[in-house]
Amino acid sequence: MACKHWCMGASIALSLWITACGSDAGSGGESGSSGTGGSGGTAGDAGSGGTGGSAGASGSGGTAGDAGTGGTGGAPTCPEFLPNDPAAVPGVTQVIDFDNGADIAGFDGTYVYFRKGFVLERVSIVDSTRNVVGMVGDVHARLIGDRLMWWEEGTPPESYRLMSAALSDVAAPAVVTEGITSPGQIMTDGVHYYFAAGEPDTIRRVPVAGGTSELFIDSLNINGMTLHAGYIWWLDFDTDRLTRVSLATAQREELGDIFFGGVMFGHGDAMYWGDSSNGALSKWTEESGVVRLSTGDPSALVADDDTLYWADGFIFGSVRSVSTTGGSSTTMQILCGLSDPGPIYLTPDHVVVYASQSILRIDR
Repeated sequence: MACKHWCMGASIALSLWITACGSDAGSGGESGSSGTGGSGGTAGDAGSGGTGGSAGASGSGGTAGDAGTGGTGGAPTCPEFLPNDPAAVPGVTQVIDFDNGADIAGFDGTYVYFRKGFVLERVSIVDSTRNVVGMVGDVHARLIGDRLMWWEEGTPPESYRLMSAALSDVAAPAVVTEGITSPGQIMTDGVHYYFAAGEPDTIRRVPVAGGTSELFIDSLNINGMTLHAGYIWWLDFDTDRLTRVSLATAQREELGDIFFGGVMFGHGDAMYWGDSSNGALSKWTEESGVVRLSTGDPSALVADDDTLYWADGFIFGSVRSVSTTGGSSTTMQILCGLSDPGPIYLTPDHVVVYASQSILRIDR
């Protein structure tokens, strides 16, 4: 933008100079040359406008050159995370640097839980204290409520059982339910566990105490799902609609158009999602309907009343944010140079993200 404005100022000044040179002066001598337009201001630092150029001086008999155009502010730069120098970015703390990564299980507000090999561990985001929780085996476990949960292959091989363990004794899991085909994401309202299963998709549920699962709702094609505010919400690939179903009545509602689907997060009266196909980040409320907030390639979302944060991209990833009211001017790149940014969490003071084989704590 700085070059564009400078070139326009220079072009106008050059035109005036040519015109002035082409005219004859009176008997007193040749007409003076037109003054040259002032140079455009230099680009300012990130976010600041440059200084406008001074007007060119009038030549004898010629026309004064136009004032130079003010320089354009430089584009805000995105601080880059450097794995070998994590303190290089003010406000960013590398809580822990994993060797060859880790499988992140969840966050309880103070500790991030993760599996390395067959062992479940946790690390404090406050002081980087690292503790062993217990042996869990080679499982893809997630923290659901206050319990660690995962799917385990049963008999026959196409059948799976849902396992659950208290964090105080993860080495002694219990079977919640079994005989599930093609299981997926697990959610809870504290009364039931809900999960996607089957082909085509269904949502089933089982009491948290365990037992036989039951069909909760069918005839859907899930491409993003979450549980929030008494509803299960999903992005339906077949209908291209944001849809929800009441946990109390099983009544289904189609709420608005979507393009494809992706990750979801609910907060307050709003539902947010990122579209993995057209790169849109959107929200829905009863009052506004579907509103597009920004663009990006989100792999995980989290929000509070004012701001939506997301992990963006893969090899050249970043952490970004946008106001929950939207607008491109409110989109910010908080931290760049990240590889495979994944789960992202929020505390009153920090954004916590797994990226570049590290847990990073970013001041808000």
